[in-house]
Amino acid sequence: MVGWMDGWTDGWVDGSCTSHTTPKMEFGDRGGYLSPEKTVEDFARENGWSDQTLASWWNYIFRRFTSLVSSASMMMLGFPLSGDGKDFQRSLHDFSMRFISTKASFPKESWIRKGVVTKDLQIPVQGVTKIKPHGVEGVDYNVGRLYTPTRAAASRQKRPMVVYIHGGGFCILDARMIAYDMFLMEVCHRLDIYILSINYRMSPEHTYPVPMEDAYRALTWLGEPVSQALDNVPVEADRNQIVVMGDSAGGNLTAVLSMLYRDRSPKGVRIVHQIPIYPAFHKRPRTPCRLHPSMEFAPILSRQAMEDFERYYRPTGISETDFARLPYVCCEHDPHGLQNLPPTTGIVAGQDILRDEGVSYFRALERAGARVEWRQWDAAVHGFMSLPGALQQNATDYIISRIETVVPCPPLSHTAKL
Repeated sequence: MVGWMDGWTDGWVDGSCTSHTTPKMEFGDRGGYLSPEKTVEDFARENGWSDQTLASWWNYIFRRFTSLVSSASMMMLGFPLSGDGKDFQRSLHDFSMRFISTKASFPKESWIRKGVVTKDLQIPVQGVTKIKPHGVEGVDYNVGRLYTPTRAAASRQKRPMVVYIHGGGFCILDARMIAYDMFLMEVCHRLDIYILSINYRMSPEHTYPVPMEDAYRALTWLGEPVSQALDNVPVEADRNQIVVMGDSAGGNLTAVLSMLYRDRSPKGVRIVHQIPIYPAFHKRPRTPCRLHPSMEFAPILSRQAMEDFERYYRPTGISETDFARLPYVCCEHDPHGLQNLPPTTGIVAGQDILRDEGVSYFRALERAGARVEWRQWDAAVHGFMSLPGALQQNATDYIISRIETVVPCPPLSHTAKL
């Protein structure tokens, strides 16, 4: 049985599932302007999804089981059984986050990855005096986590900087989660670059455009000549070489932040690369992947969960079709266009309900003449960058390779303390 239960596929397969003898790519299974696509429908056909076969029944049972596990996890994160955003339990979500997040290591190196120091920062929120993010009463900031490579800090050399935006349907999760910590520490350590992972106010309490404005505020905060950022984010973190990266909803905000940077021209910062990881774009009409029966009980992110996330993020009183037409929502059809955006690296999961949305966006960038390179991991499910294994490691290696290619990142001098 071929698909996400079986690991890597052999060679490239086109839309008609005809095998080719093309050698396996170093990173991922396919991707790029001339690469033949393989969709969720192709995988379902290979798995015999529409046939009454043993393979299809086992596939259904396994997906149904993982969907139940995901649903139970969502309940622990505050999701109501009814799917009504008004009943979302933020206090339960924040309580659960404590058990899957880590404490900052500052001033010591992290026990997870030697050579990296983590420190939590307070990032101000624009135009708000008192908010309650993540269960903290009466504050006017979002929390960010700074990853400092000790070798780079010792060398006092300028190094590129990553701004990372976490996923979770604009509704759940946290920048300080263990899964994000492990991934970002590896990138930080291997490239000797600074990383700022940011939180933002989330739906259903804070709908569009609040999350994107919070992300933009974090960017402008870094560039302010006199701000707390200079005290907490060292000048060696180069504000003129910023890579924006994020997954899922954070992948959307990554693309949006690149567009806001282009359209608003903030001072003191420069985005040189964007990396959307299986991004969500509220594309309407819904893509074939969103409607395919095999995605009803998709692992990690089911069809119903995706519908709930989109409903929570959408402001009250606007239809989903009209919402998709608003600026900075479905980025490929944004009224501002796709020109003059930074070079793009894309990550796509083949067994993901968002697979088509990511590919469609990267293809649109290609048609607009943008510098873009993307890869699809055929066997991967949504969220696979948070699931340790061969797929996650290969994608991490690809991201690191692309940052090294796109962003000048010279080796540290021999004076750095190792």
